[in-house]
Amino acid sequence: MRTFPTLIGLLFLTPLLGCPPADEKDDSAEGDADTDTDADTDTDADTDVVHHEPNAALAIDDGDMAVDYTVQVTGAAELTGAAGAWVGLTGGLTYTSDIEGAPDCDLDVDFVGTPYVGTCDGCDFAFEIESTVSRDDSTDACAPDARLSFVGNDVWNDFVFAHTAAYVYEDYYGNTYTYNDALLSGGSYYSAYSATTYPGPYFTVLSDTESTTGTFTQTDNVIDWTVDVAGAYADLSNYTEYCGYTYTYYGYDPIVGSGGSSEVNCEGTVTDVWTFEVVEGGTASVSVDTVAADSAFDPAFYVNGPDGCEIGFADDSFDCTFAPTSYSCPAAIFEDLAAGTYEVVVRSWGSCTGETAAYDFQVDVTSPA
Repeated sequence: MRTFPTLIGLLFLTPLLGCPPADEKDDSAEGDADTDTDADTDTDADTDVVHHEPNAALAIDDGDMAVDYTVQVTGAAELTGAAGAWVGLTGGLTYTSDIEGAPDCDLDVDFVGTPYVGTCDGCDFAFEIESTVSRDDSTDACAPDARLSFVGNDVWNDFVFAHTAAYVYEDYYGNTYTYNDALLSGGSYYSAYSATTYPGPYFTVLSDTESTTGTFTQTDNVIDWTVDVAGAYADLSNYTEYCGYTYTYYGYDPIVGSGGSSEVNCEGTVTDVWTFEVVEGGTASVSVDTVAADSAFDPAFYVNGPDGCEIGFADDSFDCTFAPTSYSCPAAIFEDLAAGTYEVVVRSWGSCTGETAAYDFQVDVTSPA
């Protein structure tokens, strides 16, 4: 499970390593996609499900919700002690970024390191980091990536900075990845879902021998590194509004109900929006499943209530019919709902098996007995 970033907690340099615990991704109407044609004799409500053109339903003009960004980090530090028995670290870094070509973050961070007392297999150095922002000419909107900047936030803290000849990571599905000459930055992770801080550290790889976005050099006791990334992230602010913490009951099977099929892009920068009606006190069960081996991906969805506020988010909860390269498919159950129109925003978290990300959307709405 991934946590959805507010800005650039989405980096990207490599897959998220040491993944935090799962907690917890023109004309609008395309037509009535209702497949419920039976005469209901129970409490199952007739569900009119409307599929909207990608990104059009909520007034996105260009059909693309990608926000382009760049991030640059330049760091240098001196180790104290002796090779194989380093006892301290003192250094600093400069972190800059821009969004859509406009300056965003511009800050200097000073830091000191004390030996990390946890396990760091094969590490020739590993330090717990204490940092201070010594210069900040950023915009008010700046939200630096915590593990690149050593600047803590509500999610990431307790940073560990390390280097190892070979960093081996095994993901949830047993896939093993090896990063050679790996410079690592990790931290503890706070889950709002469980109100728990998981100590980790959960590492990301800043640089390794195959890296195209990072460099690392060491000469005697002096280390230097850079990070230079450019990409895009999905701005969901026009699709879902966070109005306070909500709890989502996950389903564990695909839903059989009303809906249809569609596709989004693998990168997660184009969404689909589906809408359906619920009567007062009703229940809605929602799922998204893959439809073919060559278009499987890692889907997720957000559900908005009649007031526009997000009432839930679903990610990995059941095995997709056609497996993506990693992760699984989402399903969720929402009970005792207010009457009105509900929106489901479907997006990709990647892990695609082909060039398209095709899926089947289903929702089953029942009225109170």
